[in-house]
Amino acid sequence: MHDQQNLSSAHWTRSRIIGAWALVQAILISVLVFWPFAKGDPLYYFRNSVHEPTKPLHGAVPLTEYPDAGLWPVRTIVWLCGDHTHTFLVVFSGFLILLSTAFFFYLLNQSHRAALFWTAFCAATGPIAYSRLDLIPGLLVAIAAAALFNHPKVASALLGFAAMSKLWPAALAAGLVDKWNRSTTWARLATFAGTMVVVGLVTVLTSGWDRLVSPLTYQDVRGLQIESVLATPLILAAVFAPGQWHIAKAPSKSFEIFGPGVDQMLTLSSILMLATMLFGLGWALWRFIYDGWSPRSTSAFLLTMVLLLIVSNKVFSPQYVVWFGPVLAVMIAKLPTAAPSEQGTPAPLSRSMVFGKHEVLGYLPGLSVLAAALTMVVFPFTYNLLFEGPHWFAALVLTARNILMVVITFLTLRLAIREGFKDLPTTEAVGVLKNNPLKNSPKNGAERFDRVKATFRRSQTPTQ
Repeated sequence: MHDQQNLSSAHWTRSRIIGAWALVQAILISVLVFWPFAKGDPLYYFRNSVHEPTKPLHGAVPLTEYPDAGLWPVRTIVWLCGDHTHTFLVVFSGFLILLSTAFFFYLLNQSHRAALFWTAFCAATGPIAYSRLDLIPGLLVAIAAAALFNHPKVASALLGFAAMSKLWPAALAAGLVDKWNRSTTWARLATFAGTMVVVGLVTVLTSGWDRLVSPLTYQDVRGLQIESVLATPLILAAVFAPGQWHIAKAPSKSFEIFGPGVDQMLTLSSILMLATMLFGLGWALWRFIYDGWSPRSTSAFLLTMVLLLIVSNKVFSPQYVVWFGPVLAVMIAKLPTAAPSEQGTPAPLSRSMVFGKHEVLGYLPGLSVLAAALTMVVFPFTYNLLFEGPHWFAALVLTARNILMVVITFLTLRLAIREGFKDLPTTEAVGVLKNNPLKNSPKNGAERFDRVKATFRRSQTPTQ
């Protein structure tokens, strides 16, 4: 809470931040109640869960695009509410609001700046966050990132469960790897894998093997969704050359574009997705061989991987923005924003620092809020114009959002690499560690190494 003592200079007291959060939630609740589009996906969850069989009967099991564990909250709410549509809608959105509010107060106790960001981000996403299941894995990954600083095994378990709830967090396991000879590496990986195995066994025993793998097979048949980054050039081309491309609702229940260049873009998506996986593998090998694991660089890696998965994907549903917002909020809370003064106290928190540049993260918080806001403009405000035309204005908004997402991804990638190199042990630091009498004790070896490394870096700082 290093920024709280100087918060008066920014005119953001704790009560004002809570008031801003309450106002945003009141507006979003009003939208959820009175705007029909916000009920679409929750109704889809409900109607396909009320009488869902545990094993395939009369064809495919509904909601097979979602991992079985990801639907456990829906089934729990259905069990509590019974066959009452309105009650389900209220409880479903209320549950997500409660989760988001709990996360807000966690951030508030860590950093006012982080709480302000989460408030702004939720306002920018509109009702999307509270009408989709994606907020749950997003928050799981964010809490895992926060737990890395004090409870890495808990973080590993949370990542494992998140991976079984929504496939994409599985790619984040590379961030758990430390040097090959550290017990912490194997403990984190074992916890991650063990959690996935347990959840997988529960799925197989209750719903069968086909249900366990159905989210993977479902993705194979998906085409190029109109909101994806790689579809953007074709959407723009369709504006100026109508008739060569057409947009239609696919069996995947999303709108996809068809026409010249689509196959090439799908191939490019596969290549970029492979490159993303190779980046994750490379990061893991980097740490596995050369050491230097830290919660700070790992949280940057997690954010980078999430963004890479989004921009390289052939699908970019509006709720995907909820994947990276919570992780970024944790980074704002955990990463220092200003160098300490000579007396060791944090630099004053100014209004410009709240709304402007973050010293470590740069302009990522502000750009992310803007990307979330543009996403809400894309869906639902201009979505009809997009798939019915596409209309030039809808195509322009989509293009701006996707270019912004690419910029955010690039900045985050640069940040992760920079933080990764900071954590690499130098030759001198390794020498200090070797001469340390505590080196022979296996307990908390990684933590002692971090302290020794920090001591060495302070010794290299020029005197004033």
